[in-house]
Amino acid sequence: MPPLFYLRTNNELEVDLLIEEAFEEFIVVEFKLSKTPSRKMASGIQRFRSLFPKLKITSGMVVCLVDEDDDDVPLLANVNATTVEHFLDALVRK
Repeated sequence: MPPLFYLRTNNELEVDLLIEEAFEEFIVVEFKLSKTPSRKMASGIQRFRSLFPKLKITSGMVVCLVDEDDDDVPLLANVNATTVEHFLDALVRK
């Protein structure tokens, strides 16, 4: 099982889940209780990227209540909204 982290900094950056795939390589995940994903939901992931530029983010995910038919809704570059089921499937495949 890969190392899992939660991040909260003193400048109010909060990331719900960091999954370390390899040394300094992370999947960054935000969890939201919304059916309508928006770019704003990915702001924590983008801020994490800008504050920690030496770390490689292999993917960014906003896990939310988006419809099953709308799997992997693009929000920003390398950040997609996805369902819980698809998020778990992606973890199992890795």
